[in-house]
Amino acid sequence: MTMVGRRMIIIARADPIICRHAAEARNLAEAALQGGFEQVRIVTWPLATILESTLPCKQLSRISPYSEGIVVDRPEALAGSQVLDGRLLQAMTGHVSEMLMDGVPTTIVSLYLVPHAQVAVDAVQSVRRSGVQPDVHTIAEAVGSDVTGIVRCALASGHFGAAQQVLGTFLANDCPVAVSEYTRSIIIDHATEVDHALGTHYAPQMGARLRVSYPAIDTASFINAESNRDLISQTLARYRLLEGKFILFLSRVLEAKGVADLIEGYRRSKLYGMVPLVIAGTGDFLEQAQALATGDEQTIMFLGAVDEQEKRALMHGCGAFALPTKSLPDCTATFAVAIAEKMLSGGSGPVITTRVGGACEATGDHCLYVSPGRPDEIAASLERALLLMSLDARRELSESARSYAMQFDCARVLNNLLGTLLRAA
Repeated sequence: MTMVGRRMIIIARADPIICRHAAEARNLAEAALQGGFEQVRIVTWPLATILESTLPCKQLSRISPYSEGIVVDRPEALAGSQVLDGRLLQAMTGHVSEMLMDGVPTTIVSLYLVPHAQVAVDAVQSVRRSGVQPDVHTIAEAVGSDVTGIVRCALASGHFGAAQQVLGTFLANDCPVAVSEYTRSIIIDHATEVDHALGTHYAPQMGARLRVSYPAIDTASFINAESNRDLISQTLARYRLLEGKFILFLSRVLEAKGVADLIEGYRRSKLYGMVPLVIAGTGDFLEQAQALATGDEQTIMFLGAVDEQEKRALMHGCGAFALPTKSLPDCTATFAVAIAEKMLSGGSGPVITTRVGGACEATGDHCLYVSPGRPDEIAASLERALLLMSLDARRELSESARSYAMQFDCARVLNNLLGTLLRAA
């Protein structure tokens, strides 16, 4: 593996938060440890702060331990209650600054520009202003919500200064990366808007420096689950499911994930009442989805949150994996990690999704496409997947999908990321 320093610090949301950034932080940390980094630290929020937030969280008993050698730091808030905000960020920034003072060559990876990239930039600048020149390189990864939740909202409300601050922090890192080509393109588009409004020059800099680094996935955990027939059988039996005889939606239950369209498409299909539609996950649209399914409790099942082992078993065992995402003003899929995980899980069930956002980069076209917001097309694709395609055709599609998704392996992603950092240095 390409090495940049002996220590890696990852600033991110971490367990018990349920989000792909927490999973990616874990995967990058494990890959760094296996790749030869002597110290791997994840700097994140205090446990009490996470549990008090509105973010979806795992049960603490369901969190897998990190490998020995990975340390999770949760700095507590500094200063008294007279400081209205920023105490936790100050604590995280100070903690990272302290580590940089010891002279150990370090690579910092920030997942989420707001606020984690700001923590990294402020920590490095603080140490340098002290007269110490730390041996440190910084990588900042921009995700969808950095753009849709911060920059886009700032532009829509005319607060160009907020957008400027996010873009400036991004470029202050040695290696700015986006999670997909789609994300890269919308960042440059929004940077162009800021340039037009303020006379700045962010877009040319983004075009020259911004690279793509796909999310890091623990591919082995999904591939190896296929051989654990006892786990697959036990999981399916627990939910009274038959292998290859159910449709699976497994993701955050959000309106933009197309779950309402899926429910309607399922009802219109010949599979309605023949095989169950299984919706696994939690999210802001869960109650609305359950209301839409009223009267179909026997054929539309809501599992809530499932653990990692159950997820892999369900993905492998389904007859079709449906995630018909669509674009909404506050949410567009800039990648689709759940789709890539399903492709790695194998099994005979094809992926059914749309071409919205970065989904195509996750699928590599090894799937069945539908148009967003079209339940009739979803119905037709469900029938094609479970009634019309031969078993050999489904297996061939599954094998090609898995082969494509291997590029998202966490060790490969980290090695490419560090190589990009070296070229940028």
